Amino acid sequence: MILIKKQGVVMAVTLLHGTGNLICDGIDVGGVEFSIARPEDGPDVTRRGKAWGNKKAVAAAMNATKTELVVPESDGLLLLDIQDLDRDGGALFTVLQPATV
Repeated sequence: MILIKKQGVVMAVTLLHGTGNLICDGIDVGGVEFSIARPEDGPDVTRRGKAWGNKKAVAAAMNATKTELVVPESDGLLLLDIQDLDRDGGALFTVLQPATV
């Protein structure tokens, strides 16, 4: 757990880092590395993250209407809202909710 001070408020954040597969419009487009910040408390508990390491999978995610991340540690899918590319070519995203299988 990491403590972050944002606008005078201290919040606890847990980082989930690992590898998983991106599913774009129902098709497995390949494996990526990812990091997701999960705030434990504070005014904003939105889970945000980044996926990188596979340019073809990231490009497919940028063009997909529905993108999910298979996270082996949680035995499920996370529904993602892909927002932008960072300067290194990684996809920045918000986790909308666990996807229904």
